[in-house]
Amino acid sequence: MADASRHQGDLFESPPTYTSIPIETHQQMLELLKELLTEALTDSAVEAHDVNREDSDEQDHA
Repeated sequence: MADASRHQGDLFESPPTYTSIPIETHQQMLELLKELLTEALTDSAVEAHDVNREDSDEQDHA
């Protein structure tokens, strides 16, 4: 990926043309993105909570 940022394009090469995303697909993508972000946030919150929890049979050495 770092190599691509250092690559100088050809001056005579035309820039790539991007097509727009259809409205129906755009809406579906937004919904999927919301679900993925929600899942990622809830999973990381659960992991953070589990890390701080002590095992029930482990003694406190403090």
